[in-house]
Amino acid sequence: MVENKNLYACKDHIEVALDDYINFEENAPYMVEVSDEEQVVCSYCEQKAKYKLLS
Repeated sequence: MVENKNLYACKDHIEVALDDYINFEENAPYMVEVSDEEQVVCSYCEQKAKYKLLS
């Protein structure tokens, strides 16, 4: 995982994203909900992202 890179996840992939983040960073991420104005997609599929994981 690249430093300061945001990881985005839809509701279907949030558990996978959390596992990947913790396994790589060995630390828990700061998780926020993506606002409706942000047009970002899940890092694991093409659905609209619901969560953003930050360092």
